[in-house]
Amino acid sequence: MKKALVITAKVPMEGRVKTRLLSLFNPKDATRLYECFLKDTIEKVKGIDGVDRYIAYHPKDGRAYFEGLKYRSVFSLIPQNGSGLGERLKNLASHLFLLDYGRVVVIGSDSPSLPSVFIKNAFDSLSNHSIALGPCRDGGYYLIGMNMPVPQLFEDIPWSTPQVFEKTMERIDELGCALSLLPEWYDVDTPNDVDRLIEDIDSKSGERLRHTERFLAALNLTKPLNI
Repeated sequence: MKKALVITAKVPMEGRVKTRLLSLFNPKDATRLYECFLKDTIEKVKGIDGVDRYIAYHPKDGRAYFEGLKYRSVFSLIPQNGSGLGERLKNLASHLFLLDYGRVVVIGSDSPSLPSVFIKNAFDSLSNHSIALGPCRDGGYYLIGMNMPVPQLFEDIPWSTPQVFEKTMERIDELGCALSLLPEWYDVDTPNDVDRLIEDIDSKSGERLRHTERFLAALNLTKPLNI
């Protein structure tokens, strides 16, 4: 069975990424931090075997940036098509199922410390569940997986609000789909999220984040580490 693992990503542009972190970082550093998150996520996904790896990029004219990334050879690039996040996710999932994938897992690029075992468990759970969902503590989700097209998951959801996870769970219940619920994790969108990320890095409690650790250490926000 073909499996697709997709990272949704934005082109790192000042004023377009990590805008809620501008109380901590200037626009240039906020953008560089997002780029570090993206690179660490790519390295994490590179180590997951048995899947075809994709980067779904936004905006549609941003392909050139992703063509230049390291590990480009182990990823296929696909543009996000649609007028809003829900439409883009729905179109992305539909496109991959048309390519004859039996399991599709989509993650973002805002959770660099996400344990890779969560992603592997999502794929495994899709053998006997229709949907896998990873809740974020901010009310969104960091991962969604499917073993069949379920376009309703992305319709009439209040995107970019704390109700995303709740409304998605209601939709899953309405549809009667078998759900595998993954452990809660966190996106890094706010100063409090940065604090948690720094705590995790300094405690060495998770997988190493080579790019993020170096960048934060250069700003004297984490302990210098031998990476």
